[in-house]
Amino acid sequence: MVEPNDNSHNDKLLESEERYRLLSELMSDYAFSGFFRAHDKVEIDWFTGSAFRRLTGYDIGHVFNLPDVPIMLKEYLKQVNEDVHKVQGGQSTSKEYCITTREGDIRWLRVDHYPRWNERKDQVIGFYGIAHDITESKLVQQQERQIAAEREKAKVLNQFIDNISHDFRTPLSVLKTSIYLLRQSGQTTDHDRLGVMEHQINNLTRLFDNLILVSRLNNIDKWSFKSVNIKHILTTLCVHVEQQAKEKAIQVSCKMNDDGLLVYGDLDHIYMALQQILQNAVQFTPSGGRVSLRAYKATQAVVIEVEDTGIGIKADDLPHIFDLFFRVNTARTSDGKGGMGLSIVRQIVEAHNGSIEVKSVIEQGSLFQVRFPLFNG
Repeated sequence: MVEPNDNSHNDKLLESEERYRLLSELMSDYAFSGFFRAHDKVEIDWFTGSAFRRLTGYDIGHVFNLPDVPIMLKEYLKQVNEDVHKVQGGQSTSKEYCITTREGDIRWLRVDHYPRWNERKDQVIGFYGIAHDITESKLVQQQERQIAAEREKAKVLNQFIDNISHDFRTPLSVLKTSIYLLRQSGQTTDHDRLGVMEHQINNLTRLFDNLILVSRLNNIDKWSFKSVNIKHILTTLCVHVEQQAKEKAIQVSCKMNDDGLLVYGDLDHIYMALQQILQNAVQFTPSGGRVSLRAYKATQAVVIEVEDTGIGIKADDLPHIFDLFFRVNTARTSDGKGGMGLSIVRQIVEAHNGSIEVKSVIEQGSLFQVRFPLFNG
């Protein structure tokens, strides 16, 4: 009969313990264990120091030998003491704590404590613990809450814009009708003043229409996406713009050299964006000028270019003309100088994963280029 070798057994235990310690050190989290001593003192007898150092930047000796090391935020110290008392009573705990690393970064830990019983399992003599780094998940949660809060703010703001715009529309309609009746009744001969009033009323109406549109652009879920033929849209727009251009003796040319100008998007919104650019080109081009419209295929894109011989845009203003409510005398916007026309255009284009660029020289003209991803069906 072979007697067991105590040394061999002990060696295996030490080997197993060393293997466990090595694996623990390689973890991004850190593990530890400790004993409860007299007078509520705690003695840590085992710690994965390398993992602790990677996570906090401190050596374990700094934390336990220098009590003024500011690793744990003060507001969590009370929670630590409560957890220790619970473990002493035989309960397991799992709580989140916020610490400050040696570099001054804030990190979140979820610390799990488990009771460490004596051999008879009738008394808690210490604890086992593991600290999980949950910083990334906490940041994601915070970002999700911020996004949810921003969406709620946008929802409230959009509802407010809808309500106030409708409230203003009624008195504006009354004013417009009153001007019309005054003209028809012949009670006034100051038609120039009436014209100014009507023009401003139209500007206000257009402004509120754009406010409603801006508030609804964020709700892309309600858009109707399908295959859209850009050539069909531009053909219709050219007919309308040519009529507007005739009044100023502006020459309009439209060139679309390919029938396969298909994109995936919302027909009404794409039409609205391209209409805005074309109308601006005619509006800001002096009599006798030219407006050229071109559409063609590029690498995986449909490109639309609108070029004019208009008043142009200052170089300092070019980076801002797509900003919401940006105001400048030469801004290319036909919304009553409310600064929303081109902002709306950019929002629509970018909602279709497209891009818009502009080149311009004062008193020589501007070139707007819109690119939409090509739809292959």
